[in-house]
Amino acid sequence: APIILPDMETTKFGSTVEAGKNDALKFKMQVMSVNGLDKIYLYRNGLCIDTKDLNGATDLQDVLFETTATGKANEWYTFVVGDKNGEWAISNPIWVAGGEAVEEPAAGTFSDVASTSWFHDAVMDVVGKGLMNGTSADKFSPDATLTRGMVATVLYRIDGVKGGTASEAAGTFSDVAEGKWYAEAVDWAADNSIVKGYDGKFSPETEITRQDMVTILERYVAYKGGDVTASADISAYTDASDVAAYAQDAVKWAVGAGYMNGRTETTLAPKGNMTRAEFATIISRFSK
Repeated sequence: APIILPDMETTKFGSTVEAGKNDALKFKMQVMSVNGLDKIYLYRNGLCIDTKDLNGATDLQDVLFETTATGKANEWYTFVVGDKNGEWAISNPIWVAGGEAVEEPAAGTFSDVASTSWFHDAVMDVVGKGLMNGTSADKFSPDATLTRGMVATVLYRIDGVKGGTASEAAGTFSDVAEGKWYAEAVDWAADNSIVKGYDGKFSPETEITRQDMVTILERYVAYKGGDVTASADISAYTDASDVAAYAQDAVKWAVGAGYMNGRTETTLAPKGNMTRAEFATIISRFSK
């Protein structure tokens, strides 16, 4: 298994450092694995924010991560290193003190997510799991449309330890800049044939249709070795013929598996853009 050796002057695992908003943070360490190192990941509060390729090295490697403090209370960083045999080492966290407490909305307090709304429980479930965020401190924007970059990012979060590389996404898709928040997720999803581009582009900020979203979800389940054999008869929906040929199996699977319902009792709206509320509902059901 790999090992992580911290620089005791700057990166003592389990310690607390002082830093305010936008203050520079530097984490130094050495890593090694006789099986050959693969990658090392930097996590902030459970989400991967940076990664470095270690290219199969078997000798001791120096690693430096540089980032900036968010200024929020309860901020922590941890490191995960993997080797070529699929073995992992995880560090104890480093806590950052000096941030200001930010009052987060309690369950049910998004001003646009009423406790009586059909999507309330699903929204609070996925927000509580860290899979989706509000669009501001007190809004979720349930009726806003979903983008392709958002879908890749949420599935990336569900997957856990993943391995996307932002710079590789930029090399694969001409419209995915390395510094974009979704770049690492898009690279991971493309590497595992979960998403596909067109003419060298991914269109990460393009709205995604209901049929395209469940097509991507079906590919993710197949990538994880899950069961995608469920198949519902959708002929009772008046717009069943609108489902594209490439999405037929995925839509039937999503309906049959209980992840997606019709937009109304009689329509699927397969070519309609998926809303954040609809997506939250599907992801809540999927991540149980």
